[in-house]
Amino acid sequence: MEYMFSGCTELQSLDIDAWNVLAVHNMRAMFNRCKALRKLNINAWKVTDRTYMRLMFNGCALLDMQALPEWYIEE
Repeated sequence: MEYMFSGCTELQSLDIDAWNVLAVHNMRAMFNRCKALRKLNINAWKVTDRTYMRLMFNGCALLDMQALPEWYIEE
């Protein structure tokens, strides 16, 4: 899922809550530079075993980070 939505500058909302991401280990820069993104529903995602999430929300200045789930990510 690395760079999946990166550069989607007109994307404003996305509901991908139902996606099963259990086998995904690289979410690097997934939403990078999605500068218009305000609403993102990923609340049901289980991300405990993700190994790489660097820059996942880089450049998402309008995204309400408080609305994102509280994830526990092991080091």
